[in-house]
Amino acid sequence: MTIVDLIGALPVHPTKTYDERALAQIRRLVLHHTAGPATQTPVQIAQFHVGGRDWPGIAYHYLVRDDGTVYKCWPARTVTYCVRGHNASSLCVALIGDFDLEPAPGPQWDAAVSLFRDLRAGYGPLPIEGHREIVATACPGRFVDMDRFRLEVLGA
Repeated sequence: MTIVDLIGALPVHPTKTYDERALAQIRRLVLHHTAGPATQTPVQIAQFHVGGRDWPGIAYHYLVRDDGTVYKCWPARTVTYCVRGHNASSLCVALIGDFDLEPAPGPQWDAAVSLFRDLRAGYGPLPIEGHREIVATACPGRFVDMDRFRLEVLGA
């Protein structure tokens, strides 16, 4: 798994900033999808979140591209806008693409599984949840089987 560090390199709001938290506040790892084309870039996603949604920056701590490349967007201490009502306790990873339309490609799925394993190794045995399991949304898409994903992350 290749991780590209984009912290500080993505567009941010000129005046708004995200809050910070103690790492002990992280209580869950959350899987999302961007619900856009697989060709979206991290810059385009950040531009949409900043310009289109008026947020401080991109909403995800990590993005995973279809070829398995992982982009680190924020440090874990940053409280992003990724799960309304649960932002302070969530560390969020998004698969780039729309998985209401089709399943994630193998390299993308495998990289997400590896990333979640690494995050659990680093932050403890946190629960793994799909965005839709916390709030009313279709995210991370109907073709993302969260039970299968959890089993693969846990090595079952």
